Amino acid sequence: MSIGHSIFIRIDLSDPYAKQKRPCDRATIGMDLNCVFDEWDYNSTGNQIIPDEILPIPFILAIDGPQGLAGNPENTMRLSERKLGTAGKSPYAFQPIRQPNAGFIKGSIELYYSLVDKGFHLHRLKAEKADTNLIEVYPGSAWPVIAGYRLQKKRLLVGRQSRYELLTRVGIKFSPKYSLEVLQGAVELKSLTRHNLYSLISHCQWDILALTISASRWQSVVKMLDMKV
Repeated sequence: MSIGHSIFIRIDLSDPYAKQKRPCDRATIGMDLNCVFDEWDYNSTGNQIIPDEILPIPFILAIDGPQGLAGNPENTMRLSERKLGTAGKSPYAFQPIRQPNAGFIKGSIELYYSLVDKGFHLHRLKAEKADTNLIEVYPGSAWPVIAGYRLQKKRLLVGRQSRYELLTRVGIKFSPKYSLEVLQGAVELKSLTRHNLYSLISHCQWDILALTISASRWQSVVKMLDMKV
């Protein structure tokens, strides 16, 4: 991957409190729009969330996870979550870990806290927009905006196909092993177990690219999602 002059990094957080933990999927896109996928093992300090080779280069880190809780005791979710219809809801206080999404929300907020404490500049938090290098995103609401219509679900082959075609049409370049043909073949292969099939589909993480249509346009994406912060 040619790094160029700036990098857009997207983290798809997993639940660090889950009984069966999994790595977080990470996508990195340079100004040449080449996309590289790898994984990051969650830790609340944010250690190695940015690969060492990228640290000297200007970057934007986008995390699909809440940066904070609701602002008032009577609120069961943040206003942004209500407007966007997010799957996870962040109430006024942390909930017992056994409740749905409670571990994910707690782990996400702990990560944001550590990153800001380390010197990351969170959008609209004591930082000029030009200095921002950390943003919160919810790609589930970005897909219809980018496509101009509501796409079918990712678990359906047609849903993955429409996402792939949309991204390649605007210039995103994938490794051959993430091509639509590979995914389609995986769906059709009867010998694949359910676990292996969903691992393959998950690893491609279509949502991981919903806000990276062009790395050079990240500021317009931030403006589009101002309500999310």
